[in-house]
Amino acid sequence: MKILIDSYKLLDNNYNLMRTLINNLQNDKNCEITLLCSSKDEKNKLTENFIFDGYKFKLFDEDLGEYDFYLSAMNDKPDCISKFSNITSVAILLDLFYRFESLDESFATIRENTRFYRNYDYYLTPFNYPENIHNITDDLEIRNLIYLNLYNFSDNYTIEKELEFRKSVCTNAFSSLILEKMTEINNLRSNEPLVSVVTITFNLIKNGRKETIVECMDSVKVQDYKNIEHIIVDGNSTDGTMELIKKYDSINRLRVYSEPDDGLYDAMNKGINHARGKYIVFLNSDDFYCRNNAISDAVSLLEKNKLDYLFGTAKAITVEGKVVLWHPDINSIPYAMNYCHQTLFVKTEVMKKLGGFNLAYKVSSDSDMMIKLYKDNYKYGVLLDPYITYRLGGLSSVQSEQSKLDHSNSFYKQIGSEIGLTRKECEELWAMKFFKTYDIRHKLYMIRKLSKKFNTETVLIKIIENENYDLSLKQSVKRILQICARKIKIKI
Repeated sequence: MKILIDSYKLLDNNYNLMRTLINNLQNDKNCEITLLCSSKDEKNKLTENFIFDGYKFKLFDEDLGEYDFYLSAMNDKPDCISKFSNITSVAILLDLFYRFESLDESFATIRENTRFYRNYDYYLTPFNYPENIHNITDDLEIRNLIYLNLYNFSDNYTIEKELEFRKSVCTNAFSSLILEKMTEINNLRSNEPLVSVVTITFNLIKNGRKETIVECMDSVKVQDYKNIEHIIVDGNSTDGTMELIKKYDSINRLRVYSEPDDGLYDAMNKGINHARGKYIVFLNSDDFYCRNNAISDAVSLLEKNKLDYLFGTAKAITVEGKVVLWHPDINSIPYAMNYCHQTLFVKTEVMKKLGGFNLAYKVSSDSDMMIKLYKDNYKYGVLLDPYITYRLGGLSSVQSEQSKLDHSNSFYKQIGSEIGLTRKECEELWAMKFFKTYDIRHKLYMIRKLSKKFNTETVLIKIIENENYDLSLKQSVKRILQICARKIKIKI
C-alpha cells in the first residue's frame, strides 16, 4: 500500500505523535511511505534531519497518481491531490489535542476547529460526528486509544507525559488498525473484492528464470482488475533474485517476504497467512496470465454465482515450446489432476479453514487441496476461456511417481475409503492404470463405486472403445452398454 504523507509542520515539536505514526507505518512491510513537501526548501530541511533519513519525498507539482492514500494531520483541504481521483485522502487528528493545552481551549472548541476535516474523504478522530458517514473510527479501538489518554496528558503538561502518551497511542497496534481500515476503504471505494496473487520464488536467476519472473509480474501489473495485492514469498534467495524483484518493485506494487522455508507448500502457506484478499490465487514464478482480463473474469464469475472457488482452462507450454490446452474436468479426480492449480481462485477464508496445504505431501499437496475442496462440497465454477499459461516441467512433472502416490493416498483417505475402494485400487486408478491391472468384472466394480461420487460415463465408454473382449465376456460388455445407456437415457 502506497501512502503519501503531508509533511507540513513535521519538524514542529507539536507533531511528535504524527512522526511516531509515520515511523511505525514506514517499518511495516505492507506500506511504502512518501513525504509530500510544499517546496524544495521544505524538502531540503526534512532530508537534512536525521529523523527522516531513508524516506522518499515528493513535491506538490510532481505526479502523485501512483498513491493509494494521502494522510494529513493539519492541512484543511487536500487540494494538492484533487486531480488524482485514485487517491483516497484521510485526515488523522492526533496532534490537535496540543492546542487544548497551549491555547487553553475546550473540547467543544477543538471540535469546532476540526470541522474542516470533513473536506477529506475519510478521517480518524476521537470525537463523534454521527451525521458524517466518513468517520472511520466508529468500530475501532482508535477512539479509545486517543480519547481515554487525552485527559491525563492535557492535565499539567510535561515532556514525560507526552512520551507516555506517544507510547500509549502511536503503537504498532495503532498503525495496524489504521492499515486495516484503509484496506477496507480501498475495497469499499472500488466495490471490488481484494484478490491476493501469491508467487513463490527461490534462486530464480541461478535456475534460469530471470525472464519468466518478470513476465509473471508484468502479467499481474497489466490486469484491468485493479484491486490486487501481489505477494512474493521468497525462500531466502542468495543469487540476486531479491535485488531483481526489488528493482522491479520500484515501478510496481508488491509485498515481498524473504526467509527460509520448508519447501514449496510451506512457502505457499506463508502466502495464505500474508493474504488480505477475499480471494487468493497462486501464480508460479514461471507462469503468467495470458490475457489482461483474467482476474476480472474470474472475480465476476465468483461474485455473480457466490462461488467458493473456481478453476478453468489453461495453456501449457511443453519443454519443446509447443502450446497445448489443459481442459479441466472435476470428474477426473480419481484418475489424475482434474485441473491445474494455477487456475484456482478460492476464498482465502476457505483455504485457512482447510488448514492450507498439507506439508506431508511434498510433491502434490495442490492435488490434495483440490480433493479436499471437492470432498467438502464447496461450491465451484469453471472458466472455459483460457486465462493462464504455465510451463511444464515443474516439481510434480519431474517426480511423477511421488505425485501418483501423493494423489492416490489423498484420494483414498478423503473419498476412496468412504465409497469402498482399497488403497491399492486408488493407486491403480491413477492415469487409469486399472485398465491393464484388473479384469472386466473388477473394472465394473470400481466404476460402480466411483459413480457414487463422480460421473463415470467417459470411463465406461473408454473401456468399450479400448478393450477387445472375447465372446465369453459378451454379457459383461452388454452390462457396460446398459450402464452407459442409463447415463445418456437411451434404451438398448
